[in-house]
Amino acid sequence: MIRLRCENAKGEARSITLDGELAELIERRNKARQVKTENAVIIADLVFHHNGQPIIDFPQAWATSCRMAGVPERVAMSVSGHKTRSIFESLQHRERTGFARSNAAYTKNT
Repeated sequence: MIRLRCENAKGEARSITLDGELAELIERRNKARQVKTENAVIIADLVFHHNGQPIIDFPQAWATSCRMAGVPERVAMSVSGHKTRSIFESLQHRERTGFARSNAAYTKNT
């Protein structure tokens, strides 16, 4: 079981029981905390990171990853603590608009 800090708007901490594939995923991510840099090998502070750096918008990253993995919305919303679909949908909107900006910048520079 893991306990998530209360960093949401309502100040509610959550506990999640891990077993099966989810427990295996967390174990793999824990091992992946070791990151090679140019000068050394560091241990990332976070289990979920990008090259040792924090994921800036974790709720959006969570929503995107769940959608890409085929996780049902109600399950993803339950784990992320979203009580209404409108907030969850806003994350997907931010993902689409962010992708459009990234794609436009890439196209412009090629």
